[in-house]
Amino acid sequence: MRTSHVLVTIFVAVLGCGAPPEERVRAATDASRPGLQDSAQAREAVEQYLAALARRDYEAAARLHVAQWRQLAPAMLEGEPDTLSFAAFLRRHCERGFYVCGLRLERVTTVARRAPDTLVVSFWSRDSTSARYRWGPCCGGDDGPDSVNVLRTVPRDSSYAVVGLPLYLP
Repeated sequence: MRTSHVLVTIFVAVLGCGAPPEERVRAATDASRPGLQDSAQAREAVEQYLAALARRDYEAAARLHVAQWRQLAPAMLEGEPDTLSFAAFLRRHCERGFYVCGLRLERVTTVARRAPDTLVVSFWSRDSTSARYRWGPCCGGDDGPDSVNVLRTVPRDSSYAVVGLPLYLP
């Protein structure tokens, strides 16, 4: 019985080598999708980042973030000191309502690879009343409200970190 199992495995493997071109293309495309571990780590980074912002733990949110933010400072801080930390930047802008920081991750809708080292996590979130958060239409647009938010993540150490800032509504 064991020998027949081995023979079937070898037969299936040999047949796979002669797969038609469209099957090889599909396999190559599948290889570009994030792996389960990468996807789970990216999701976890987004969930932790949002949770830290929602509980007003700006130090923890800052530790989960890796992108540049200082280029926004001159326009948004109106003369604030250059020594301001990212955690203080988040505190100031979340508490003043420039960013929507009280959201909790409800459900990840997709995780997609956008660059060799970037995973984009699209998700729905809930506000403090546990309702799905919706915004818009933005800037005079005709579209209805939107509920899917997006944050980019990149690998850092043995996990992922968030690149984007909290949701900004003009």
